[in-house]
Amino acid sequence: MHLPEFTFIEQTKNLVVVNITLDKNARAFDGHFPGHPVLPGVVQLDWVMQLAHMFFAVEPVAKDFQVKFTDMITTGSITLRIEFEPELNRLSFNYSKEDKTCSSGKVKLGKL
Repeated sequence: MHLPEFTFIEQTKNLVVVNITLDKNARAFDGHFPGHPVLPGVVQLDWVMQLAHMFFAVEPVAKDFQVKFTDMITTGSITLRIEFEPELNRLSFNYSKEDKTCSSGKVKLGKL
C-alpha cells in the first residue's frame, strides 16, 4: 500500500511519532466507504509495518498482532506513535486524533 505524506513529531532509537493529514480523496479511503471515508484497519497495520521497516530496520512481517479499535479514523490530522521493543521483537502503536485514541495495538514481528 501507499504511505501517506507525514511530518515528524518525535524520533528516538526505538520510538517514532508522526503526524498524518488525510483528505477525503486519500487513496487509503478508496471503497471504504463512498461518501463517508473511514481508514481501514488493514491500512493502519500496513502503515505501522512500513514505517517500522523504514525507521527501525525491522523486517516488515507480522507474525501475530492485536488491535483495538476505539474510534473511526476519518479525514483530518492524526498522530501515529510506534514504539519498537527489540527485547520482545515487538511493535506497539497508537493512532490518535486530538489526544483521543482511535486504535492501538501490538505486532509480534516475524521473519521473511
